Amino acid sequence: MIFSREYIGYLGRRTVKHLIEAKFIATSDLKTTEERVSQALIEELSLEDRINEEVRVILEAYSEEMRKSGAQYAEMFKKGISGFTYPRSGGCGIAIAAICVA
Repeated sequence: MIFSREYIGYLGRRTVKHLIEAKFIATSDLKTTEERVSQALIEELSLEDRINEEVRVILEAYSEEMRKSGAQYAEMFKKGISGFTYPRSGGCGIAIAAICVA
């Protein structure tokens, strides 16, 4: 993840503060609200890490074919990333497109 958990916690607290000041939200338990917002930020920001790891696993499965065909890892990694569907709400999961190595 590009940000530390401490910084994400700070962002969560600042976000809640601004939402309350703008009267977008109201809460009786500020600490819990800040923790929930921070956790949501962590989950969203760590999504990229999980997708990158899944692409690496897929590419490892095709490593021999890639070596034989002369495919470049970086190029295939980009193709693998573009084939993912990011879950946005409802936690639908991640769909993986097939990676073809010819």
